[in-house]
Amino acid sequence: MGKVGFKMRAGLTTSHSKNPFLWGKHLLAKKIGGSINPQNVIAVTGSHQVDLTCFYITSILSSKFKTKTTASEKDSFKGLLDSLGKVRPNIEKLVIDLKLINTGDFNKYLEIIRPGFLVIPELYDAKEYFLDLKSEINNLIKQNVPSEWIILNFDDEEIKKLSEGSNTQIFPIGTNKNFLVWADNIRLENFSTVFSLNYGVERVEVKLKAPGKHFVYPALSAAAVGIIHELSLISIKKGLESVPNLGSNLELREGMKGWWVLDDCFDNDPISLFWGLKVLEDFDGKRKILILGEMKGNPFNNEQVASEIIKIKPDLILLSPKNTDGFASELVKLGLSAERIYKNQTNTEIVNKIFTYAANGDVVLIKGDKHLRFDEVIERITKPLKL
Repeated sequence: MGKVGFKMRAGLTTSHSKNPFLWGKHLLAKKIGGSINPQNVIAVTGSHQVDLTCFYITSILSSKFKTKTTASEKDSFKGLLDSLGKVRPNIEKLVIDLKLINTGDFNKYLEIIRPGFLVIPELYDAKEYFLDLKSEINNLIKQNVPSEWIILNFDDEEIKKLSEGSNTQIFPIGTNKNFLVWADNIRLENFSTVFSLNYGVERVEVKLKAPGKHFVYPALSAAAVGIIHELSLISIKKGLESVPNLGSNLELREGMKGWWVLDDCFDNDPISLFWGLKVLEDFDGKRKILILGEMKGNPFNNEQVASEIIKIKPDLILLSPKNTDGFASELVKLGLSAERIYKNQTNTEIVNKIFTYAANGDVVLIKGDKHLRFDEVIERITKPLKL
């Protein structure tokens, strides 16, 4: 009983007792995390773009502070433990990603470290797919966490509601000039996202390496953190523009014969597919080709997914063999010619059809889970990356 009680007081689970190394790592992280002033901890959460927001914030703050981030680990909690174990006394700012997988995950993080800042760039309302993030975040805010600032995307009504009843200072960002930081003149130029970043009467043009208008919200969120820390807009602009796009997150690749490929195989998330489709739609005047695999854990029915696909008026759709027949049937019902749809395509067949049909200037969006090995398709239809 004594041992169990000790583990519970230490915030450890039974899985830790089976792994002494993890147990020791947890205790070390808890000790280090407890010694860090919450004013120096920026936490990022939400349904999407958590990692990218962390990288933007880290890049901006690094011009003034010694800054470290826990982002990039698929298991955010493990990433936090690993990162805290490597934290040195001279670290001035810590940017942590709070990707939530299970209800109550926030409590697990708070046992280790308490953030002074909370940043929420995106919050897609799909309870069947994500756990009820809004409820989890509300519970966090009720505990007066964070203690300093909450940075919220006020263009998103679900996120905006989180400000109600909060005792913490709110920093609204979005595309309305009444917000503290806002963006306008948002556009795609040469496969980059360009926008004007505004704060008061100050204004700078920012060119992100990530192609897609939805990437503006992570950038604005990071800019707000920079402004709170008294960085100039020029410094913020440099920080944002120096961050490369995440691999396979609408990563632009040059095709073998003049076409372009948007590699969006970072995950098989249908909501990020919808954003990828919007990027594809923005490339007016070019033929649009979609390579699509199954959407695991999809909270939307086939008709809903098909209705989003049909909006971009695709010229060609190539579907993997697994669980995509429903998409094809719904697309035909919605008016897309069956001649434009190829079902049950192997990776080799997909490659052959791209070389047969794709031409100079066409844009190919490829989306699917890693187990489909679409990376093999991408390597065969694109030019080698320049190192």
